[in-house]
Amino acid sequence: MLAARADKASANRAGLIGTLISSSKPIVVNTGSANGSFGTGNARDYGIDQIVDLSKVGKEYIFVKGNGENSYENVLIVVHEDNTEIFVNGDSKATRNSGEYYIVEGDQFINDNMYVNTSNDTFVYQGIG
Repeated sequence: MLAARADKASANRAGLIGTLISSSKPIVVNTGSANGSFGTGNARDYGIDQIVDLSKVGKEYIFVKGNGENSYENVLIVVHEDNTEIFVNGDSKATRNSGEYYIVEGDQFINDNMYVNTSNDTFVYQGIG
């Protein structure tokens, strides 16, 4: 089990994003938070995912906006390979290296949809409200 307390150091807020997990046998990995949020306000919630291994992720994603504010209707892109280019709705947004991440703000939805593509396979999570 890996855990970080955001109340102990501000670096802990994103300290585990991009952590590389490897195993010589099949394992199950659950990730998330019990008091987290993409937003900067006081609202917090549980957000738990069971993640898949790299062989199951891809380079293209389409997201549909929920009913929340732009501050927490965000997309988290976690990069696995160095020099991964990130595009949102066809526009180049960033290049990141292994273990780094990029957050696409909720104001990037067009007609409540967002198209994200990357030059390499990436892990992607959507925060909705």
